[in-house]
Amino acid sequence: RTLRYPAEVNVQATSADVQVHRTGQATASVKRRYSGLQYENGDLHHYVNSEYDDQKKWLQHFFDIPSFDVTAFSIQNKKEKIPSAVIIADLKMDRFATVSGKRIFFMPNLMNRNSSVPEKTDDRKTPNIKRTAYIDVDTIRYDLPEEVYPEFLPQNVSISSRFGEYTATFKVEQGNLMYIRRLKMNKGEFPASSYQELIDFHRGISRADNIKMVFMSKT
Repeated sequence: RTLRYPAEVNVQATSADVQVHRTGQATASVKRRYSGLQYENGDLHHYVNSEYDDQKKWLQHFFDIPSFDVTAFSIQNKKEKIPSAVIIADLKMDRFATVSGKRIFFMPNLMNRNSSVPEKTDDRKTPNIKRTAYIDVDTIRYDLPEEVYPEFLPQNVSISSRFGEYTATFKVEQGNLMYIRRLKMNKGEFPASSYQELIDFHRGISRADNIKMVFMSKT
């Protein structure tokens, strides 16, 4: 029988420290843990024991960052009752932020942006079936240049529906930006009449995930 893991077991947890430069370049130290069914994301369970080059190609393909290079990494396979793997990587991002005059623009959601929204339909007949429950948690700390300050700080986001819960928080303090994102998706069979609610839920997540922040230089 297939094991049925609750959301609290199917976790993808990411923590990262990102050094942002005035030029728009950035470097990052990332740690990501996959457990439960998330251990199979992108066929990771096949790559945990692969050759170095194949693992690096996997990272470059499945780390959801627009443009980056992997300068160092390791993958630790945890052979336990609940499978898990831990990836530690150093990244270089030459075009992380957009610089325009005294302004610096970037998305605080480093590598877990959701832009997929279910297609709208006016006459949904079948139920919405979600077979897997899971949790994603991202904790990203940005070390900002000393001479910049936020021109625009987004409001914290909280979205709740029968399909799941989403929060995103933004906090700037002592030259650092702390971004924390948490998404919990529920499994179950939901009536066809809930389809618009599903669209609205994913649309809200996509909008929050793709928020840009604007920083101004004092000089």
